[in-house]
Amino acid sequence: MEKLTDPLLRSLKPRKKSYQVADGGGLYIEVLPTGARSFRYGYRVHGKKEKVTIGSYPEISLKAAR
Repeated sequence: MEKLTDPLLRSLKPRKKSYQVADGGGLYIEVLPTGARSFRYGYRVHGKKEKVTIGSYPEISLKAAR
């Protein structure tokens, strides 16, 4: 798995459906059909998937999200 970089984040284009690009360790960027890009962190609690939104890119930098 390739780590996220700022040039990669800037190049992500919207699609008809939202999609995710992983950074590793549960951190990923979600790209919405509107073009909005949000950092999210996925984890499990008692086997149940949970996620928390860290913030929108580029308002939140990749370094800050990590």
